[in-house]
Order: sequence, then C-alpha cells, then structure tokens
Amino acid sequence: MSLALHFILLTLFQFHFAFANTSNPLGLSIRAVIDDSPESPLYQIEKLTIAERVERLVNITNARINYLDSILDDQNPKFANNFLIKIYRESLMYAVEFKIGSRQHQVKLFLDTGGGLIWTQCQPCRTCFNQTLPMYDPRLSSTYSRLPCSHPLCQGPGAIYQCVNGSYCSYDIQYGSGTSIKGVASNEVFEFPMADGSTQRLWGGIFGCSYEITKFPGQGSAISGIFGLSKSPDSMSSQYSDLIQSRFSYCLVPYFSALPRPLVLRFGEDIPQPPRLQTTLFMQVPSRPYYYYLQLLDITVANHRIGFHPNTFEIRPNGDGGIFIDSGALFTFIDTNTIGINAYQAVLGVFQAYYGSRGLRKIAGTMGFELCYEIQPYFRDFASMTFHFNGADYTVDGQYGHFVLPGFFCVGIRKSERKSALGACHQQNKRIIYDRIRGVLQFADERCLSIRAAIDDSPESPLYQIEKLTLAERVERLINITNARVNYLDSILDDQNDENSKLINPNNIGLKIYREGLFYVVTFTIGSRQQQVKLLMDTGGSLVWTQCQPCITCFNQTLPIYDPRLSGTYGRLPCSHNFCQGPDSLYLCVNASYCFYNLHYGGGASSSGIASYELFEFPMADGSTRRFRNVIFGCSDHTVRFACQNTAISGIFGLNKSPDSMSSQFSTIIQSRFSYCLVPFPDAMPRPLVLRFGEDIPLRPRVQTTLFMEVPSRRYMYYLQLLDITVANHRIGFHQGAFSIRGEGEGGLLLDSGALFSFIDANTIGINAYQAVIQVYQAYYGSKGLHRTRGTMGFELCYEIPPSYSDYASITFHLNGADYTVIGQYGHIVLPGFFCVAISSSPKKSILGAWHQQNKRLIYDRNRGALQFSEELCRNDVL
Repeated sequence: MSLALHFILLTLFQFHFAFANTSNPLGLSIRAVIDDSPESPLYQIEKLTIAERVERLVNITNARINYLDSILDDQNPKFANNFLIKIYRESLMYAVEFKIGSRQHQVKLFLDTGGGLIWTQCQPCRTCFNQTLPMYDPRLSSTYSRLPCSHPLCQGPGAIYQCVNGSYCSYDIQYGSGTSIKGVASNEVFEFPMADGSTQRLWGGIFGCSYEITKFPGQGSAISGIFGLSKSPDSMSSQYSDLIQSRFSYCLVPYFSALPRPLVLRFGEDIPQPPRLQTTLFMQVPSRPYYYYLQLLDITVANHRIGFHPNTFEIRPNGDGGIFIDSGALFTFIDTNTIGINAYQAVLGVFQAYYGSRGLRKIAGTMGFELCYEIQPYFRDFASMTFHFNGADYTVDGQYGHFVLPGFFCVGIRKSERKSALGACHQQNKRIIYDRIRGVLQFADERCLSIRAAIDDSPESPLYQIEKLTLAERVERLINITNARVNYLDSILDDQNDENSKLINPNNIGLKIYREGLFYVVTFTIGSRQQQVKLLMDTGGSLVWTQCQPCITCFNQTLPIYDPRLSGTYGRLPCSHNFCQGPDSLYLCVNASYCFYNLHYGGGASSSGIASYELFEFPMADGSTRRFRNVIFGCSDHTVRFACQNTAISGIFGLNKSPDSMSSQFSTIIQSRFSYCLVPFPDAMPRPLVLRFGEDIPLRPRVQTTLFMEVPSRRYMYYLQLLDITVANHRIGFHQGAFSIRGEGEGGLLLDSGALFSFIDANTIGINAYQAVIQVYQAYYGSKGLHRTRGTMGFELCYEIPPSYSDYASITFHLNGADYTVIGQYGHIVLPGFFCVAISSSPKKSILGAWHQQNKRLIYDRNRGALQFSEELCRNDVL
C-alpha cells in the first residue's frame, strides 16, 4: 500500500464477526475502475502527465520498501525459552498438567489434537463428575474474568459462544452418547513450566469454566477437562501461536509400556528434527476447518498395495469423507462409504487374506473389532500397514497396528460410515510434528522410550493407586471412550452441514474498486448512518482502517471524515479483548476501558487511533446490499505522511493473512480465496474491474499453481519460493538456495500488489541477484543497438526508445512448480523518448509488484496455501 501503512499484528487467534443477514454467500465480486475512468474519485482531482504519475508512484514505492525493511527489524522472536509441559496418561489417553489463576491452582486436562476449547470443571458445580484433584474455584482467583458479550467469539452466526443477558459468554456443547458440557467462556492466567526450570505466566487465556457435565469419560481420576490443540481459535495452539511458532509435537510410547517419568509435549524450537523426516500437507476442509485433515491416496497392507483410486478418500459433496489425524481417537477408523468402493472392507480383506495364509484361526469379533484371531505362542508376524499420503508414506509397524490380549489379537481398525481417522493407536513410537505455519504434518519413526514418560502404573500418574484394572478392563473402557468420540465426530458433521447450508447464496458482494494513481481503492459504507469511505486495497495490508472525527492530526480527504459519535452501531474494542492484553497484545489498554494502537512505518509515516468495531455495508452484484456487524477496524485520529492526501481516500483495506484483514475476517464467506486481474496500467476503462472471491473466481485454461512459503517472522505476507530467473530466453542459473530466507529473516520473494514495481535482492545468497538480472537485460539491449541513458526515478537501466520499438525483453520467475512469465511490454516503464526496465534494487528482499501482474489472473487460495495464475485479457473481467 502507499507509504506502506500496513499493520503487522502478532495475533493470538482468528476472531469472528456478526452480520445482519442470516445467509452468507460463498462467492463474492468486487468492482474496480482506474483513475482515468469517470467513475474514479480522482477523475477530476488530478491532471498529471504520465511521467508525473510515475515519479510520484516511484516515491510511494520507495516508501513501501523502507517500510518492509523496518519489518525485518521489528519481527524477531520474543521468547528464546520453550514450554515444557508434562504429559500423563489416563489408561491410553494423555493428560497435561499446569496451573491456572492467581492462586496457582493445579489442573490436569485431556490432551486432544481434535479439541478446541480448553476447559475445566469449576466451583460452584451444578452437575459435575468426580475428580481426585481439588476443583478450580474462579471466585478465589483475582485474575479470573468472564468473556464479555462484546467479544467477537460471542456474536454473529459464526460465533463460538452465546451471549447471556448482554453480559457474558456461555457455551453448550452436545457430544455423542449423551455427553454434554455447559459453562462460561472466561479469561484467566495460565502458568506453564519452562525448559530451564522456571515458569511462564500467560495472561488472558480464553478457557471454559464448566458447571454442568454429563457422561464425561474421565470420571474418578485427577482429570477435570480438555486441553485442545486443534486449529480452532480458542485452542492452545491458536491462542499461543506466537510463543510456540504454531508448532507442537509429541512421541507416544507403546501403550502397554511402563516408564517412571512423564512424557513431554514439545513446542517451537524445542521440537527435535529426527532423520528421515517425512512431510505431507494438511488439507483445508471448509466445513471442518479446525481439524488436521490429510490427503490419503492409497493404502498398503503387508506389502500389498490395494490400488485405491486417488479420489477414493476425498471429501464428498455432503461434507463426509476424508481422513484426519486425531490423538483424541484411540483407534483408527476407515470409511465404509468412500467414493466408488467400501475402503474399510477392502482393507480388512487384505488383512484377512494375510492371516489366512499364515494358518491362523479367525474368531468372533469383539469390542467393536471385526477381525480377530487366536494367537499362537510366540507369534510376532503381524501385518504392517502404510498410509500413502500426498508426498509421504506413513508406515505403522505390525505390532502397533493390533490389539493383543491374552489368547487372541484383533486388527486395530474400526469402521465408520462417514469418515476416516488416524488414531493414537497407529501413532505409537513416531515423532509427530504439527506445523501450522507451513500447513504440514511431519513424522518419523522414533523410540519414544528415550523421551520422558509415565503411564498410569507410575507414581507420577494421576491414576496411580486409583484404579487397578486388568488389561481387558482397560481396553473395554477405552472402547467405550472411543465409541463416544466417534458419535461426537458424527454429530459435528451433522451440525456443520446444517450450518454450511446457511452459507450458500447465489448473490455476490459487488464492491466498487477505484484506482488512485496505480493503486486500487475500495468503496463501501460504514456505521448506522451509512458513511461512505474509500480505502486503498492492499494484499500486503492487514487492518482495515479509516480516518475518524474528532481528528487530532489528519490529512486532507475530499469525502467527509467518518464520525463514530454519530453512529449507533460503533463500539470501542474493550480491554478485555485478547488483542489488548497479555504478553503478545496487539494494542494498548487505555484506562482499563478500550484498546489503542500506535504504529510507526518506514518513510516517517505513522498512524494511531482506537481499535474499534462497526457495521460495514457492502453492495451486492444484484444491486442489493449486505450488512456485516462488528467488523474490527481502526479508527485513526492521528495520521502522518499518508501518501494519498487531497483525494477521496481515507485509509487502508487489507487482504493479507493477518487475522484482522478482509480475507481473514470474511474467510468463511469467501472460502479464504480472492482473485483479481489488473488491466495494463496506462489503459482507461469505462467500467469497473472486479475483485472476485470464493466460487465467483473464474477457472481459466492453463492455470499454474505454486505454494506459498511460510516465513515465521513475516507470516502474514504472501511469500513464494523463487528458484531461478530467465530474461529474454536466457536462463541465469541461480543456485537453488539463492533466494532462500537468510538468518535474520531477510531474503525470499514477496508477492505484493501494494508495491507498484518489482524489486530484486542485491544480497541474495552467494551472488548479487539484482546485478545478475540487470546484466542480462543490458546484454540483450546492447545486442539490439539501443543507446543507454542515465537512470531515473530509481531505475538503473534506461534506454532511448527508437520509433515504433516494441521488442522488449520478457522475464520469467521460475517458482516452485510453476513458471511466471511477464511479457516484455509489462516489464518496462515506457515514457516519451525513453524506457526503463521496471526493476529496482533492494538490500533485504525481492518483491513481485503490481507492475509485473498486468493482464494476469491471480488467485490467492489460503485454504490450499497456494497462488494460481494464468494469462488473461483483464479488460474483459467486468460484472
């Protein structure tokens, strides 16, 4: 964005918002016009020559570079130490231990990678199960508070909680087999042990204070609730994503081993990197966005590859299907209703053939297992099983894929009618790493005995001396727990399918987007009085903000400045909001009342104001409007050196991966996908262009796909993996790691529509990539006999232009899996009498700017973590 007013926010979790209309569209369309169009707010404001426009935009882009350089210095990890959370085991289910509240109350909670809300039983309890540890009493803790109804997680159709009497948030969760949990969504201080023996207190953690619990499976132990690690915004891995670098890991010892010490749940840099580590991408499933789904392609049993069709385990139209990894499910389940075949029966058929060839006697199934056999003395020849995921083979050793009991054994797989799940039984003696930054699961074989661990026969276990069960009794109880888990997951499928049916609407949002110079501007209304605003659209920007009255220091704008005092739907973000408290708060708390931001950028630009929420109203493609309540935005009353003075523009409309950007706040509606097609910049268009979302995005022929790179220090930006560059059919041959991220977080290639021109790093690894590229251009134009002129406006390589000259050199960015080619005319700035290669030098990074995006369909798919692109005549992309 101009002068790079882009809020870099270190967030705890993604919030939700409410909107007035009860149906949400999955496809959106936003209109765009350039500033030479009569529809542009700048049409009669500025009459600049092409050279004057370019010079001004060069200055703006230079400020953008200064700003991005400043990010490199600001975004360093804040915590060198790592959490060290003890893990106990309740029979075959794991539990974590830590302290909550001002009185450091000890709790033990079930560890669940499929669970979201962290919750524990609380006093005074109406209907609770027996627990051996004292029950937490929030009345005795000075750091406890109820989550207010103003919190984004407590309002709107996507809210996680319900508002009670306009005061606080509650939850009512119904699970399978009659299990239910009710309580108050709350804030509290959590205290975790650290690797160096100290403790770390984390303020403002959201958790559930449960007062009514029915049929909870962990009764009679020290366990009092759930410790969720899913992708839900209220899970541990989401709330503390910055501290743990969005990575956690465990290694499960074989279930019937006894060890004297607890296991370790590891996070961030404390996670070991074993040899032969394999990696597979998580799948994004819009109907169940918080689960860790994997792309399963095939299965091998006892070296016999079944040969399933690649789409067998895909998500079906009703939302069923797929496979996810879930430590909260003890056993593994295989779907009986997979596409084209009963996968469960196919897998069991191979197991049956294998054990039949071994002469084993099949017996009646038991405890939900269909395939069981009498066990011969010293039999150890159990069949292995391999799950062939996308890019990785997950092999389960035979001994860990079966339940062996006195006199018989069973294949440790059960059937499900709606889904497949890779349960904890098939995760024994494996290092499992969940990396949410990269969107991947990593795994390797490991002897988990070398990791500290304790089972329930150890004195450190909460179950020691509480229960003395036989092996069969333990397994039977765990079967019952797992059955409840399956019923619960089925109930989620029903609930989320019902919810998704509300999201389908054929109408699309139709925001008009103008262009200031060569930057695009979104127009819509905010507040109860429908105040019109025009904001710069920026794929590198985050917070949506606008100037507000009363203004202390603001720049001139031609439209009236928004005044929140005149709006009945405006509210200040309260200090109780998670963005306003704790070690990683985004804003400052003012007088224990509201949240305030104060941001400084490159080039001397700054913006400060009040973090707020308001009603946004967007025009729809059919001419109607849609109102969205409680959208978080910035009400800026102090802005310095903003580049768009004396225009209708009043702020920023961000589209990056930050939780407060448009693409994050509206992720459910737009399916986390948006797309645009930029007309060649000098062209004038009589009608708006279209910024498209979700199902409204066209699929063009010859579309190419490359994955976004996850860069932890700048995780909200759209980075791409650049391997090499070709100029005028001459491939330079850079070393494969030349454009890698360097030690301090510099380097890499950033896709940024807010940067007008492209930049190439002068400090790439092993070579000055900028000079290497410029030299190829120079050799090309030298061979054409062109006369070089002095560089201007930040461009080093400029030439006199002969009459009717059009033989401009193309440039291709060789990305991971895709070649992004910019034809010659769109890679140069052509002015009267001369032209320049539209690439500048940067000392810290490379950027693929808007100039090199002309006449291309660009699709940002955050669900898949991918950029898609193809050639397109963008002037035809109108509503």
